[in-house]
Amino acid sequence: MHETPSLVTIFSSYIREDEALYHELEKHLRLLQHQEIISACNYRQVVAGTDLTTTLNEHINTASIILLLISPDFIASDYCSGTEMRHALTRHIAGDAQVIPILLRAADLPGTPFTHLPCLPRNAHPVTSWTDPDEAFFDIATGIRAAIEELRSGKVKGLPSGSALPVSLLPSTPSGSPQRPTQGNSQDISSHSRRRFLALGISIGVIIISSGAIWYASSRHDALSFTPKSTAHPAIPTAGSILFTYTGHTEPVFSVAWSPTGKRLASASYDNTAQVWNAATGGAPLVIYRGHSGLVGAVAWSPDGKRIASGGFDKTVQVWDAATGGSPLITYRGHAGVIESLAWSPDGRHIASASYDNTVQVWDAATGGSPLVTYRGHTAFVESVAWSPDGQQIASASADKTLQVWDAVTGGAPLITYNVHLYGNKYGISSVAWSPNGEQIVTGGYDNKVLVWDATTRKGVLATYIGHIGSVESVAWSPDGRHIVSGAFDSTVKLWDTNTGGNALVTYTGHALAVSSVTWSPDSKHIASASYDNTVQVCQAI
Repeated sequence: MHETPSLVTIFSSYIREDEALYHELEKHLRLLQHQEIISACNYRQVVAGTDLTTTLNEHINTASIILLLISPDFIASDYCSGTEMRHALTRHIAGDAQVIPILLRAADLPGTPFTHLPCLPRNAHPVTSWTDPDEAFFDIATGIRAAIEELRSGKVKGLPSGSALPVSLLPSTPSGSPQRPTQGNSQDISSHSRRRFLALGISIGVIIISSGAIWYASSRHDALSFTPKSTAHPAIPTAGSILFTYTGHTEPVFSVAWSPTGKRLASASYDNTAQVWNAATGGAPLVIYRGHSGLVGAVAWSPDGKRIASGGFDKTVQVWDAATGGSPLITYRGHAGVIESLAWSPDGRHIASASYDNTVQVWDAATGGSPLVTYRGHTAFVESVAWSPDGQQIASASADKTLQVWDAVTGGAPLITYNVHLYGNKYGISSVAWSPNGEQIVTGGYDNKVLVWDATTRKGVLATYIGHIGSVESVAWSPDGRHIVSGAFDSTVKLWDTNTGGNALVTYTGHALAVSSVTWSPDSKHIASASYDNTVQVCQAI
């Protein structure tokens, strides 16, 4: 009888500054998981200055392949001289695991503990130096696939002790063999998804990716635990109560949008589909759109509610009939990278699409064709895009750590540029939304904060909302202008008062895994949130 090869476990370690790059790599490894070549991809996010000499993540002790995502920040962290790093390299030398350095950003490698190990991508060219980062990640995925084949054939390239990796290069540790931590002293460091960080110095638990999903198992004191949240219907809906949970997707849901009529919701998933369903009851999907050839990460309704635009991993934006699905009405192919975000102009005539190719493009929503505007103000991939209510300007947020506001008709030089690093955010922006009155912009950051910015006079930050303990993945302003909702990697959704500020009015805890997208109903009474737990939940707002 033919014996099915056992799944290979992979453990990745990276610094929080490289969160977005890690999640792009994770997308490329997803195929290996779907093909049942690798199992759950466990990982640790390294936090600069954190002492890891007394804790070993349980996954690093059992992983067959250990990926080190290298950058200057990674090398500068205490992790490179800690017990965990030494333990990984010791396992490599012993031949029972394979350590693979992956060079994300240019760094000075001589003298580092992993200096003699083969590095990906090929020729050790940093990912950020490639013209097309997707090609770099494809090269890395190919190299990892080859390493897996060697593991399965019994040809693990473990280093002979004391030869290719001299003991002098291994960081020193206290005497005695490394021991797995007990639950009483364990302080695991958590991390985020596709693009995305925890507050500096906070140790809040392990994040596990299982079947493409991520969850928080948070422990500040003693035992780690994971208890799914109840989704029972309350007799009388109250603020924070879950009205229902939509379970039509089979993979993490990355985007959700409410129809202008309030009767439908559209969701986009890593299961390669976009789905339309009843916003009042959930139930079975009314439409399943299968036009994309890869993961679908963005979805947006036309203002008249008749069409939906979706975009994703196949680098296309497709416009299709919201009532029937079917074949795409338009397939826009102007981008050279993955589609990160979509926004329809208020008059319904144009669509703005943000991409991993570092551009935002504005194009005709009726015909597609060539882009009317290609905005090139960003120097890294664009995470999120939003139109001003009057349709005259566009706000875009990028991995280059800037929020830029620019003319929607001409593109050109940005009218306003906010460098979030100057406001204490060292890690970047994940989401952007415009206030209904057009005077403010709200952003969600990898620093766990929600910030409100002046959109007209360059006054900078007007308000800061603090409460999440994971990177803020999505923000949305209520149509009545009174509230902001944010979804985060800590698996919660929080509601904030735009007039009084302060603490969150309500914290929704229905999701088991990280929240990727949030959206308001047109009447400002309900919130829908999408999650890595493969669900969308509809909650009572206030």
